Amino acid sequence: LSWSRKGPNPQQRHLMNLAVRYYCDEVSVDLDHLYVWLDILSIPQLNNNVRVLAAQALCVYSMASDALVIIAPDSVHEDTLEASGIHTYQSRVWTRVEQVAHMAAHGKSSIY
Repeated sequence: LSWSRKGPNPQQRHLMNLAVRYYCDEVSVDLDHLYVWLDILSIPQLNNNVRVLAAQALCVYSMASDALVIIAPDSVHEDTLEASGIHTYQSRVWTRVEQVAHMAAHGKSSIY
């Protein structure tokens, strides 16, 4: 978690790798046939207008996805030094929108 470094931190990346393997086993799909859309890398950050538009489209990606996997381990933001985890994930409006949109399309059984 950082404003200056792109992508997941090592702990998040490790958990993402585990989650992908778990999901593949759960639904019996080969890893080579799995596509992952990673919102942490897919929202442009440099232009605020583009960032807002991309965030508004999150519900579309969530509805189109076969599964919604939430990776929100307890950690500390590198720049703000604030604690982060499932409690901060749940406090964001767009994460709730992602969940509701996914459940509207697929139900709750495919949220991990």
